Amino acid sequence: MEYVADKFLKEIEEIQEKYKTDKNIKKFKNALTIIALKYKNYYGLGDCLINLAEEEYYAKDDFSAGLTIIKVVHKHFKNIADELTIYLRMAEYYIENGETDKGIEYLIKLCTETVDNYEESIGFRELTSVWEKYKHLVEGKVPPSVVCNSGNPIPPEKCTMQIDNILNLSGDEILSELSTHLNEMSANGEVLSCLNKWEKLVFYINELCEEVNSGGFSNYLYYYGNHFEKVKTSLETIGAEKSVELLNTVENKFPRKKVPKTLDSIQNNLDKLEEKNIVFETEDAEYYNFTEKEMLTKLTAYILANKKKFR
Repeated sequence: MEYVADKFLKEIEEIQEKYKTDKNIKKFKNALTIIALKYKNYYGLGDCLINLAEEEYYAKDDFSAGLTIIKVVHKHFKNIADELTIYLRMAEYYIENGETDKGIEYLIKLCTETVDNYEESIGFRELTSVWEKYKHLVEGKVPPSVVCNSGNPIPPEKCTMQIDNILNLSGDEILSELSTHLNEMSANGEVLSCLNKWEKLVFYINELCEEVNSGGFSNYLYYYGNHFEKVKTSLETIGAEKSVELLNTVENKFPRKKVPKTLDSIQNNLDKLEEKNIVFETEDAEYYNFTEKEMLTKLTAYILANKKKFR
């Protein structure tokens, strides 16, 4: 079975080969846009394009191609891609092209709408030199970056268990040990930029499973509901259709049938739902009795089919 991510990567490789030959930036952008429209609802694919821009184009001084990719991601993978990198690169573009006020808007977004420890996260993306060039423009206009207190990410080779050993375990043990492994690599989820797109997908699904098993969907939503859209698209990617249907049922209980993006809004909505005696008992039961099995079976199959992607 060919997974969504594999099909996506094949199509991107074809576009790259054509661009290497003709260097036609307009055709490159049009081809990227067609693929983005096709895959825009799948979590991780926008981040894949961002990594491509940074590693293949910005790193080799082909700024036109790098920026083209960033703009396509910004437009078509909104809210499910690495917004921090997008905002910094968009700020760079506008400032360097004389639209300083527009660039400052993106710097402010970076500092207020992504993560509290934004300077640390910029460092993990190896973009500190870009940030240092422009950060003076927002001094006094944004909150200071806070230091992450939950520990430091551990490189894959220094984790408690090596990935090859994990992947040789049985199904249930793979999921348990891989969860521990990804938590070590990401400082318990505080620095998710240290994970690649395959690892992030597993992280978000594991997070959902652990929290729902601990206290139901209300528990998951209260503490990690800001990851709701990401876990749903992750489940779509692995083909867990019943799980996606269940998450849609959960989401339909919220006003406007949409889980808000921020934890504060989610928590306020949960309090109001509880006041109206709207709970998730039926959804919890559906998860425990039926859906979890499908979710974990599909996830294990996905991991085994993509062994070489995990570190």
